[in-house]
Amino acid sequence: MRFCRSCRSLSGPKAFGSGLLFKPRGEAVIDLPPADLLPFLDRVEAVRRLPAPVPKWLRSRVLGEGLARCWHCEAAPATRAVYIFSPALGGDASGANVIASCDRCAVRHRHRDPWELAWAEGSHWSEAKAARRLEALATCAQMPVPKARSRSKAQARAWLEETRWTVAPRVGVVAWPLAGGVLAGPVVTGASPGWAALASALRSMGGERVALAPGVVWVPAPIWIQAKSILIERGALVHDEAKGIGARQWTAT
Repeated sequence: MRFCRSCRSLSGPKAFGSGLLFKPRGEAVIDLPPADLLPFLDRVEAVRRLPAPVPKWLRSRVLGEGLARCWHCEAAPATRAVYIFSPALGGDASGANVIASCDRCAVRHRHRDPWELAWAEGSHWSEAKAARRLEALATCAQMPVPKARSRSKAQARAWLEETRWTVAPRVGVVAWPLAGGVLAGPVVTGASPGWAALASALRSMGGERVALAPGVVWVPAPIWIQAKSILIERGALVHDEAKGIGARQWTAT
């Protein structure tokens, strides 16, 4: 995403949503100055650029002797080792979270749960892929289960299978305090069916679209704590720069 600091306005096609000013029928839209959005956009870019080097020993083991096939498309030869869940999605450099990928799929699935597209399109996903994704998911940060060192993989997997985490795709979300509320938007560029579902839930709770960035939702401070818990319950990793926002109101209710 690019934005021109001299004119203080968005200057690239990868802004959140279409970038057109519109007001969907029956939905509230908040109009924020472009200059107020810049700190939020800076934070989103920083999360996208989180360091994600795969250790050399792990990369060598995954790629083998150049005979590996891409884990995603299962057709093209693998050219790189990548994370199933990038650091922006809470993934770590464990063996369960590293797979072989071709260049095309590595770009297509960057910062995106590999399950998201299949979930949105209702297409077939193999049991082997589902099991591998679940194994990687159990090691991710901000999970509703204790750390892997204090809970076995079998217990973590059983916990995940009892919740929506096995169904809903994992989505990276950036939260930023602004104008008496919190801006929430996705880490991934382009359309995200997983974020669209989460954004719809936020708007149903009282959140509003942002006029200059229709893919971003502004959530009033009094409901942010509740909204954040719902995001996490539905599989989101929230990079929260709005900690403490709404805590007093939520405790009092």
